[in-house]
Amino acid sequence: MPDDLDISTEEGLHAALFARYPDLKRVLSKPWVSQTTWKMFIPVSSSSYLTQPHTLGFNRVVLDDSFFKPVDPTIKQHLQGCAYGEKQNDILFTGRFQTSDHKGQLKFLQTVPPEELRGFTVHYYGGLPTQEHEFQFVKDRLESTGRELGISVVVHGMVEHEKLLAHMCRARGAVLFPKSDMNPRAAYESLPAGNPVYVVEEAGLPHAFLDLPYVFHDRRRGDKHNHTYPGFEQYMETLRASSQDRE
Repeated sequence: MPDDLDISTEEGLHAALFARYPDLKRVLSKPWVSQTTWKMFIPVSSSSYLTQPHTLGFNRVVLDDSFFKPVDPTIKQHLQGCAYGEKQNDILFTGRFQTSDHKGQLKFLQTVPPEELRGFTVHYYGGLPTQEHEFQFVKDRLESTGRELGISVVVHGMVEHEKLLAHMCRARGAVLFPKSDMNPRAAYESLPAGNPVYVVEEAGLPHAFLDLPYVFHDRRRGDKHNHTYPGFEQYMETLRASSQDRE
């Protein structure tokens, strides 16, 4: 940001923001953007200079974790009818692979009691680290932890989206277990397939989403007493029994 800009006034603050974020200025100058009723989605809830209504003259700022994120229509179309199709005892965990385990792939295995995962296979999908050896490190760590705990684990890494959706269609549930996140879209994408979701509250999802009857949530914790995971498992079992009754 240029040092000679005065940010003590509203005009100076706008100029400073536009100097640092020229794309923002181009967006706001489009003819369809009303200067009195600006509406836009900027996924930066942690940036106070954009989330404060007075910063750019917004009359209201809707934070990223306060609304349901829409699912791409092509995804909903692909998953149409999956709720009534044949299911496997697979749990999908989608999230970027990092040696820091920010998305919680390893933490999930270490937290949920192994006996509650008996009969299920945890499948890991997600974006890869920048270095191939980092992914191999994460993959080996997840697989070895699974073997030590007697949990069936398969690490897929990055795959074509169609392949992920196909597996989502035949899976029984989805898990998100991050250290922190901001209303991740992955939480919503399993729902059209008829799959319940187990998440930690640190994922930053709206309270209304967490209150849905097919969403089970806990605080992420270091012990093995996640209170709602058994309910998540029971819900998957209820869906399995219901599908068998329809056959």
